[in-house]
Amino acid sequence: MKTSITYLGIVLTLFFNVVSAKGVALEQQIIENEVVKTELNSNLDLISNSKFEKPEVTIESEERIRESIASITSNYVKSIEEIIVENKKIIESPEEEYYPLNFGLSIEELIQLNNQIIENEINDEVYPLDFDLINHSKFVENNFEFKNDEAIKS
Repeated sequence: MKTSITYLGIVLTLFFNVVSAKGVALEQQIIENEVVKTELNSNLDLISNSKFEKPEVTIESEERIRESIASITSNYVKSIEEIIVENKKIIESPEEEYYPLNFGLSIEELIQLNNQIIENEINDEVYPLDFDLINHSKFVENNFEFKNDEAIKS
């Protein structure tokens, strides 16, 4: 019984809120329509009362026009640097600093510096490798095979 009374109270409250909100929305719409109608009427009155007339244009002689244009124009051509300075004044940008990319010394420069230190000339001579001589050299003394964690000398 208590729950049904609670639910009935909630439903009635929602109903009254919806009804009052619709009434407020309807009143606002009526006011907006009246404002729009009065604005349209006032604009129509202004348009109907005003007269559209062509402006009078006086014709000047060509000589006078040429004289006025000649005083404005000149043969001076600005350099690119002057144009850049003017543009920077207009946009008020700070002076840009130029930092070139430097990734250090290249490989060729490092090799050249190392050769200068050890006083070595670059040698372009190439010799083929003799693998038979290398494999049977007496300098290779210790040949080990590793099997089962034991070193067996061959």
